[in-house]
Amino acid sequence: MNKKIIFITPLIALIVSLILFFIALKNSWFGEPGQRGLIFCEHSRNAIIKQPANTFSNIGFMLVGLIIAWQMMNEKYTFSKNRLTTTLFYPTFFATLCVLMGPGSMAMHASTSIIGSYFDVLSMYLLAAFMFAYAFIRLFNLSEPTFFISFLAVIVICNLVYFYFGNLFFWLDRMSIFGIFIVFATLLEYLVIFKKQTIFIKKWMLLSTITFVIAAVIWHFSKTGNILCYEYSLIQGHAVWHILDALALYFLFRYYVSEKENRYGK
Repeated sequence: MNKKIIFITPLIALIVSLILFFIALKNSWFGEPGQRGLIFCEHSRNAIIKQPANTFSNIGFMLVGLIIAWQMMNEKYTFSKNRLTTTLFYPTFFATLCVLMGPGSMAMHASTSIIGSYFDVLSMYLLAAFMFAYAFIRLFNLSEPTFFISFLAVIVICNLVYFYFGNLFFWLDRMSIFGIFIVFATLLEYLVIFKKQTIFIKKWMLLSTITFVIAAVIWHFSKTGNILCYEYSLIQGHAVWHILDALALYFLFRYYVSEKENRYGK
């Protein structure tokens, strides 16, 4: 297998997405600056990048994606046999998804526009969709096309909630649907462990969970008007949230690649 594609694909995706991001920003394709993102404390500057700290902190997702791609290209985890270590599709797809989360979140914080806000939420939907679909196909030992169908199904459902059904129930909105699929994905992971008798290095899931919980606490208390909000500072709690989330994502990757299953099949 030509392992170089694992690194080249997310690298090209990152370069293209960043070029498009800056062209869109310069030409106001995201729309007029608004109130989106201002709930996350940082003052909206009279500049092309409205929230620099909250924008550039998303570089963490790009670096994590490229690190994952580099490590997988160089077969660092071949001691484990799983879909990430024995195929080209899954590591390439996952690394590409990671790098795209950066420009997605940057779109909102740089523009504070409605369209930019959608790309930010879409980046979260991509992660939830991967986690759900990857757990689902491993639980039932399904194929790559089934993974892709499951992935797209989650994206479609999340977008339906975002655009049409967000007010159907008082608890259902664009953020809660993301959380619902994360919970479903976590439950499926536990089923993978118990049903398939799969062996993992559990410390990586623990580190990922702890890091994400710490990030979520900082995210909450650094909202506008809360105790960790200093709107004119370049040290922003929401920026820390981005960095810690990127780290949690890397820990999740390490959990995935530590998988060892005796009855593994593609």
